[in-house]
Formats: sequence, structure tokens, C-alpha cells
Amino acid sequence: MQFGSETQPQSAQRMYDSRAASYEDSWHPSYAIRFTSHLSIAPGDAVLDLCCGTGLKVFAAAEKVGPTGSVVGVDVSDGMLAQARQKQAANPEVGKRCLLLKGDVAKLDEVFAAAGLGGKKGAFDWITCSSAFVLLDDPSAALAHWKAFLKPGGRMAIDVPHEHNLRAGAILERVAKRLRVAMPFNRSWVESSESFIKLAEKEGLEVEKFELLERVMGEKISYYSLDEADEQFDKVVNGSLTTKLDVEEFKEKARPLFHEEWAKAAVDGKVAVADALYLYILRKAGQS
Repeated sequence: MQFGSETQPQSAQRMYDSRAASYEDSWHPSYAIRFTSHLSIAPGDAVLDLCCGTGLKVFAAAEKVGPTGSVVGVDVSDGMLAQARQKQAANPEVGKRCLLLKGDVAKLDEVFAAAGLGGKKGAFDWITCSSAFVLLDDPSAALAHWKAFLKPGGRMAIDVPHEHNLRAGAILERVAKRLRVAMPFNRSWVESSESFIKLAEKEGLEVEKFELLERVMGEKISYYSLDEADEQFDKVVNGSLTTKLDVEEFKEKARPLFHEEWAKAAVDGKVAVADALYLYILRKAGQS
């Protein structure tokens, strides 16, 4: 399959199936704890974790909700869900509070219907989505869709990358737009911390809390020279982004454009890369 020819769910499934076995050999487990520590999930709460992956935040939330609460995790990747189900089986006391479902988080009605679960709109105290929101094609539509599944007064917790996070990927997205090639992620709308706030408020969600989370992967801010453009290009196009895809034609066309965009991003000959995410807590109007 040619790079750029997939739908968003197809690309997510391909990328994360390939990473599933080693996904937690990374910064993700420690970050899941950090992310969840900012959430006031209470005993008895009903939580919906979207793009739940290997279940890191599903099971962290399950500890918080206790035996009277529940957590539903939804993901499109069979490989990631298999890892989550292994955890569920290994800890049945906590695992029985959790339900893991496969499906597209942009089509939750279909996901719940396929599982024989109707009436989930207005059912959740919390909806969480971490390290995944910028994979979605239409962020505004996602917020509007998810909002319907919150109880009145319910909350969403969502993180998005800092505009200088994983800079090579963001720059490659600009190149792909110039080539009219679809990317497996959608970050171009994130220009500052205000970008998501405007999005949320447009959908009628109150921004209750905002945090800048730095050193997510344990790194300080880094600076790369213009001469490092090729190295950064190769690193991003030869990773999970393009696993199992025919990418040679894209690479040939994209490399010179990447050099151009890399140079545009530089300040005093250096491109800054921030190891940071923005975390937002949103609240739906009404009383729970």
C-alpha cells in the first residue's frame, strides 16, 4: 500500500499493531501515571478512555474508581488491546471493573452497538484521551461527538503536543500538505496553547484546567542545526509512521521540501524541539 492512501483508523491500526509488544518499553508508563494524577476521578465514577492502547490509563483509572466504578477502554488496534487484555487477566480484581472494546473513537455509537451496549450517551463522568488526539482527522467533530457521552457536569481530559514537540513530524506534515498526501496525524492546527482552548470553547466546553507538562520523555529542550535536516527526515519517515508501506516515491519528493520547511522553522540557524505536552480538563455544562 502506498503511503498516504489509508484512512485514519487504518493508519492507527497499522502503526500501533507494530508497536504493541514494545510500547511500554518507553516513557509511556510513567507518563500515564503523571497524566492520571491530574484527574480528580472519584470512587464510583464511570470513565471512558479513548485510544486506550495497552490500557495504561484504563487500569490507573480503575484503581481510582474502586469496586463501585467502571472504566471502558476503546481502541482500534488489535495488538494494543491484546496487551491490555493480558493485564486485565493478570489482575482480575481490578480487571473486572474494566471493559475493553475495539472500534473507531470517532464512531462511538457503532462501537457500543457492536458490543450490545445501548444508552451510553450521557453515561460517563470522565472521558480521557492521551497521546492520541492529534491522530484524529477532525478534532472539532471528535469533541462534539464525545461531549454527548458525558453526564451533565462531566469532564474530559485531553492532551495535545506542544507546537514544538516532535518537530520533525510536524514539519513533515507541512511537506505532505504541499504534496497533497494524507498523513496519519493532524497537528497543523496546534499553533499554541490557545489552539485547543478555542476548539473546546467553540464546542461549548468549559476549560476548567490547563497545564503545560514538560520533560514528558525526560528530555530538555533540544536544538538542531540546518545540517541535521536529513537525519531528522530519515528518522521520522523510517519509523512506525511508514511501517509496511511503500514510501520510496514519497521520500524522493518530500526530502527537498523537508529541507525547505526545516530552514523556515529555524531561528538563528537552529530548530527548537520541546519535550512538552498541553493537558486540558474540560467540563460539560450542567450538574451531575
